[in-house]
Amino acid sequence: MVIRTIASTAMSMAIFAAMVLGPSRLITGGWDWRRGWLAVAAFFVETAVGSLFFLVTDPALVRERMSARGQSSADRRATLLIVLLMAGWFLAAASDVHLGPMLPAPRPSVSLSLGLGLHLAGLGLIVWTLRVNSFAAAVVKIQREQRVIDTGPYALVRHPMYLGSIFWLAGFALVLESTATALATLPVVVLGFLPRMKTEEATLSRDLPGYAEYQSRVRARILPGVF
Repeated sequence: MVIRTIASTAMSMAIFAAMVLGPSRLITGGWDWRRGWLAVAAFFVETAVGSLFFLVTDPALVRERMSARGQSSADRRATLLIVLLMAGWFLAAASDVHLGPMLPAPRPSVSLSLGLGLHLAGLGLIVWTLRVNSFAAAVVKIQREQRVIDTGPYALVRHPMYLGSIFWLAGFALVLESTATALATLPVVVLGFLPRMKTEEATLSRDLPGYAEYQSRVRARILPGVF
């Protein structure tokens, strides 16, 4: 499993680097984008450290997140939509920076500190979610001995990892110095991840005892008191 984890981590890093730096290369014809390289370096560090951390502390979670067995066609379509939206999001960020910003960016020091702060807050929420929920597989399915998780961030929203993704992505947008993309992150994640949320909830409420009751107690999907 260690070799598979290393291979999966390396692939994630390569895909992320391509999504961030590829659009910049297409637009400018070069690779000289310091903020882009900074975002790639940050992703490399957090992915490598995170993979090692969870491989040691929760190998069952790592195994499940690397497996696509049991994925339904509806989940595949929802996942494809998310992948396409993320690629478009990074293309929009690069275009906004290199072709003229739609909205003025904060001062470099402000955009960097605020961006990293938001990004780390989102990363922290994602890690907290994974620590609380060892059943957080990459595909929608019912696992052996799975139970409803209603503690930690799940006491506030039903999909805390997606809430963390909003901060994670918005922070990266500010690091890249794209204010418009940072502001667009919330609607992109809410609308783009909605089919996946609906697929997940339909499966869990049908096949996981107690999930329907959990839905009635925790009404918010990703935004407490709003949605």
